[in-house]
Amino acid sequence: MIQVTGLNIKYDKCLIEDGNITVPDGAIVAISGQSGAGKTSILYRLGLISISEDYTYILDGEKVDIGNKRTVAKLQQNNIGFLFQDGTMIESLTVEENIIFAAQTAGMTIQKNEIKELLEMVELPAEKMVEYPLKLSGGERQRASLAMVLAKKTKYIIADEPTASLDRENSQIIINLLCELKKKGYSIVISTHSKEIIDIADIVYVIQDKKIICKSTIDIHIENYNKVRSEEQKSKKNILWYALHSKKKGKVLNGILIFFCAIAISGFAVTNNVMSYLTDMQNTLLKQLSDREIYAVNLNTSATDASVLDSDGNFAINKGILKQVSKMDGVDKLYDMIEWRSFNLNNPEITTEASINVISDSRDDKVNYSLDNSKLDYYIALPYFEEQNLEKQLIVQYGEAQDDSAYISYDLAKELGVAEYTGESLTLKFDIGVPVFKYLSENEQTGDKESELDLAEFKTLEIKVSGILNPNVTNSYTIDGNSVIYLPYDYMKTVMDKCVWSGDTSVYNDKQLNPWRPSAIVVYAESYKNVSILQSKINCITPNIVSKYAYQDTTSIEHTMQGLKKITNIVLLIVLGIIFSLMCAVYMSTTIGRKREYAILKTNGFTAKELNKITILESIIQAMKIVVLSLLISFVITTLICMLILGDFSTLGIETIIYVVILSILFVMVPSFLSIIYINRLKVEKIIRN
Repeated sequence: MIQVTGLNIKYDKCLIEDGNITVPDGAIVAISGQSGAGKTSILYRLGLISISEDYTYILDGEKVDIGNKRTVAKLQQNNIGFLFQDGTMIESLTVEENIIFAAQTAGMTIQKNEIKELLEMVELPAEKMVEYPLKLSGGERQRASLAMVLAKKTKYIIADEPTASLDRENSQIIINLLCELKKKGYSIVISTHSKEIIDIADIVYVIQDKKIICKSTIDIHIENYNKVRSEEQKSKKNILWYALHSKKKGKVLNGILIFFCAIAISGFAVTNNVMSYLTDMQNTLLKQLSDREIYAVNLNTSATDASVLDSDGNFAINKGILKQVSKMDGVDKLYDMIEWRSFNLNNPEITTEASINVISDSRDDKVNYSLDNSKLDYYIALPYFEEQNLEKQLIVQYGEAQDDSAYISYDLAKELGVAEYTGESLTLKFDIGVPVFKYLSENEQTGDKESELDLAEFKTLEIKVSGILNPNVTNSYTIDGNSVIYLPYDYMKTVMDKCVWSGDTSVYNDKQLNPWRPSAIVVYAESYKNVSILQSKINCITPNIVSKYAYQDTTSIEHTMQGLKKITNIVLLIVLGIIFSLMCAVYMSTTIGRKREYAILKTNGFTAKELNKITILESIIQAMKIVVLSLLISFVITTLICMLILGDFSTLGIETIIYVVILSILFVMVPSFLSIIYINRLKVEKIIRN
């Protein structure tokens, strides 16, 4: 039994003063009165839709704390079912899903055969299970709504003019159903103008002069009223189920929205991904275009300026300096600078002559060199490093490069007569001095140490030539000209490690012979951006250390790429902003369009917290769809751009995936939080009335 006492209802004007109303168990109670007298307002107080502190609510003899939202929600879930004038169906759910939803709000499960039985009870054919509310007639919607109430197995049914918008036939069906439900033990409260409903009512209340007056009452003899619902709530409402099913309405618009969001997000992500890819390519290219190489010499005198730093005749660089340089920030590689000459004026037996035997498909002969010959005076061998990419600077190539393959300068190729040679192979057999020792030379007049000179062992080496370098590749390390054989650095180090001095060391008794160490080093910076800073650090080691590097202006290229990326990102951010604004607008429009749905959920005992959970779950589902679609579009576009335009293959980087996930979450969650604020401010009574 429900008892409401001390009821006062006031809006723009006072409707009810100190009203009392009782709903006995197993009775039909009708509330009648003129339009605007307060019939619906009384129903909303009985159903706890509208709550104020100026009346007392008693259920089965116990006073209810109507200020406690959880208590009110539990009563609406388990004890009260509503039947509004326009029905209580959720438009995005089918008839079957609406009934399942109604059962779940009361913490119950329902099987398909039970749904069919309920539909049969309210005189709806089973095939209507798959229909959406908009496909039903007014009478069918009311009967389906009544089936929803029955699925909850609540004790009380509160119906607000359930036949007002129905024709006579459908009105009579609803009246007959209400009578049958009374026999099954339901307590039914109806606001009505209908004489037919007043005639079947056990108790009739009439509103007159702001008072609730009981006009008629009969004895009620119902044995079943306590058998309607014998179980308490078994389980929590399945919020996830509702979130998965509730977004079907407007799925075309929702799909279009998701698609455009995915396009905008993937556009931003792809641009960043491709720009990162292009930046990596740019850095690789700039590493090749710009010289990251620093050439440092330990001069035999303090120097601050030199156009060419010759490594000959200077002091050896000790291990301490090498270690200091190798530990500097920004150092990528460090090499000893090696130079082999075809002459040696430092040995006891001066060497001024050497020869190169040229072996090719068409010739096998020697080219002789002598310091006395002004045209063919000498040649040298220098190391080449992988960072120099000499294989990309060839005018002629002979087969594939091997570990001990060599390149020759264009000047040397002309001297050997092979500059125009394009045969299958080219081999050189040449004499060269390989340094083994260093010794100090002194000024004969002062006795001061002037320099450290190389003592070389002459060897005959045979190497395959892999190609001839273009004329722009010149010797920038020493002053010994451009007749150069470029040998792999590791090959030269191996030869030197195995080389043994075969001469007489006794002639150097007055000098200290030390194992050969370089007087110069070649340092490669990790990035072309670090070269200048690194050079300054090297120059500060000792006054005698002087370095240089060949500056290549790459700033304009870098600035162009950065500018392009910046402009592209600005444009994309504007597009993202527009799409985001549209997302918020559409999301809020959708939320406003669902306000009746949210109101129905609240009348079924959903708390604000549970509605917030539904909104967040729906948003997570939508965000996941956007993430998957965005990643798919991003992958396809990135692959096409890289393969068709850039001629390479690139996958989505972790940074791009993070961009997609974060943007998808922001695109959905921000509008969702705006929706939550709106939902929490909804006034159920106002929405249901309209």
